[in-house]
Amino acid sequence: MTPINVTLSWTDPAATPPAASLNPTTAMLINDLDLRVIKGTTYYPWILNPSSPATAATTGDNFRDNVEKVGILTPAAGYYTIRVSHKGSLSGGQQAYALIVNGMKTTPAPTYCAVRTNLWASYEHINKVAMGSINNQTGRSPGGYGDYTGLVNQFIKGTTQ
Repeated sequence: MTPINVTLSWTDPAATPPAASLNPTTAMLINDLDLRVIKGTTYYPWILNPSSPATAATTGDNFRDNVEKVGILTPAAGYYTIRVSHKGSLSGGQQAYALIVNGMKTTPAPTYCAVRTNLWASYEHINKVAMGSINNQTGRSPGGYGDYTGLVNQFIKGTTQ
């Protein structure tokens, strides 16, 4: 089984820096995002102990870094939930982030049946697909289908689409 690695990264708003010192341990995140990967068990990101930098990393709630990584060395087959959340409120009301997933495989793309007649005007078809900014009509045509698999939408959590 290929290991799964999920990495979350964001540009945090500027914080007030602590007084000059060597390797300060003061937490300075403004928007503390949290990464969790769930499949029965909840997998947490790697964390270091700033009081003991030579100690091996462990996993837990990373409240210091604006990059978090969850690694699952021997993942079980099945579906995983990747959860990005935050503590408290977000400065500016929102926080853009990047999420990189390595090692997960998706279900193979379905194969569609071929159109078997030239009498396409008399058969049922999907007339329109509309969601968010996508609004496509295939209509009845020779070949039968339109391929819109490359389209992307953005939705805001908590809204209805």
